[in-house]
Amino acid sequence: MITGKKNAPSLAVRGKSTFSEGGGDNRRVQKSTHVRNCSGVFVAPQQVKCVILQKSCKAKPKNPFTIAAKRQLEGVKCAGQHKDKIMECTVTWTGAAGTRSGMGFLAETGSGHVIAMDGAPDAVKPENGGQNLAPRPMETLLAGTGGCTAYDVVLILKRGRHDVRGCSVKLTSERAEVDPKVFTKINMHFTVTAKGVPASAVERAIAMSHDKYCSASIMLGKTAEITTSFDIVEA
Repeated sequence: MITGKKNAPSLAVRGKSTFSEGGGDNRRVQKSTHVRNCSGVFVAPQQVKCVILQKSCKAKPKNPFTIAAKRQLEGVKCAGQHKDKIMECTVTWTGAAGTRSGMGFLAETGSGHVIAMDGAPDAVKPENGGQNLAPRPMETLLAGTGGCTAYDVVLILKRGRHDVRGCSVKLTSERAEVDPKVFTKINMHFTVTAKGVPASAVERAIAMSHDKYCSASIMLGKTAEITTSFDIVEA
């Protein structure tokens, strides 16, 4: 344990702590393999590159946040990151409630939003079809993918300090003829409205979204051949 006067300067460098005791020319230096931080906890030197000891363990840190506040803030941040990893959505059949469509559904997202879905009319068996009152479930999947990748492209261009004025993406898809009728081909055509943005920047943003950031398109890419193209409209 390191002991000494409260007003004695102290510094831990390269895994060892030097602590001066006394004053004048009769100073005595002690070395220890562990140091005590301001919270009163011993810290192994291997865990820190440089630890500056306070004059007293009761001294307030220079940072306006206390150690407890910092830990609480880190806990909130960690909880927020964990929450982002978990997504929820509740889908309810509305046909039993006497609505116009016998095959309508209502999706309530964990973020507090509502999306209506409906099926296409079935001429052979009308009871098995919808009334085309809302997008098909597979259309919402395609729309979510377009929103995901367009979000990436706009954000990447903005981070590159490009003057982006608008962005839209049209998704054209093909599905398998037999069940499960998964997407087999998807083309994403981007139209970017900007001022002085080089084509290479737009191409790079689309590639980064397709290869790294857009989780929706990456998942759909497991079954579908995804191609991209783009136009630039000068603002």
